[in-house]
Formats: sequence, structure tokens, C-alpha cells
Amino acid sequence: MADHPWIAISLFEGDRWRVEEWTSAFPSLSLSDTQSPELIAMIGGSAKSKLLRELIATHAVSQLGPHSTVHLWAEPRSYQWDTPRIFLDCELHRERLSMTQQHHAKKLPKRHRDISWAGQYGHAEIAHILYNRVLAPLSSVVCYFASDLGGLRGVAKLLAQLLIFDMPGNRLRPDALPRALIVVDTSS
Repeated sequence: MADHPWIAISLFEGDRWRVEEWTSAFPSLSLSDTQSPELIAMIGGSAKSKLLRELIATHAVSQLGPHSTVHLWAEPRSYQWDTPRIFLDCELHRERLSMTQQHHAKKLPKRHRDISWAGQYGHAEIAHILYNRVLAPLSSVVCYFASDLGGLRGVAKLLAQLLIFDMPGNRLRPDALPRALIVVDTSS
């Protein structure tokens, strides 16, 4: 199974932020028009990647290495279901792409959107805003990997930051919010 980069955050012209979207990401999943995928966001690093590799039964995740994007992975067991599971492999909070990943990503068709609202926010803050306002509302579950995010204290800090960036006018109904799952141990 090949990796499918979807979105990334980048600086351009020195101090302006933009979102890069690879337009081939969802079409490359080859879903039918009758399927409605369930999106599961997974936020973390190496522990997330290890578990994701086991969930989708591929070594491609380990070959991907650390990245600063959101990648799409389809779960093979659910692929023929009406609601196949698509994992959002989230590492927007990482600030640098490896040279290999930059080279691979440049070859794929993409579009850019300036983030005029970013102002003086840094990379991590923009990532948290995108997690909170874009990915979470699209997801049924958001998994936070404690060992990748500085332990339970790091997850608590991240969730507090998400609340800071939450705007009252943009809130979802409570029944539409994704479930949050904090993964503490992936050893079993």
C-alpha cells in the first residue's frame, strides 16, 4: 500500500504561511461513490506509526519515517465496507520534512492556500488550529499518543491549547464532536 500525503503547512516568502494540499490524496484511495469513509485522526510520532503499521498491516508506514504532513491510509479489512476506515496519520506538529519526503511530495499534484489568518502564529499553533477546526470535525475519533506527545502532561497541554484556539462561534454540537482516545501504551 502506497502512502498518500494529503496536507502540510509551509512558510513561503519568508514569513507567510500556507497549506499545501495534494489533490491526488483522496482519489488515490479508489473509494466508490457509494462509500462513506470513517476518518480516524491519529496524532503523534513513532508510537503512532508503529500502531498504525499494525492496524493496516503494512511496512510502508515505517518506510515513511517522520513527516510533517497528514497522510491517508486505508484499513484493508474495511475497504469493501460501506464505511471503510481511513486513518489520518497526523504529524503536522513536526516542523521539518526529510529531504526524501520533500522530493517525493514535490512530484505529486497539489494546490496551495495562503493562511491569511495565521498572523504571528508559529508552526505548532497553526497545526493545532488545523487539528481542532478541520481534522477533528471530520473525524469520528481522534487518537492522541501520549508517549509521542510528552506523556499525559503533554497530551493535557495539547488539549488545553486546542481549547484556547477553539472559537465559540465555530463549535460543533456535542453529539457531533469526535471521541477522544488517549493511547498511553502500545506495547501489547
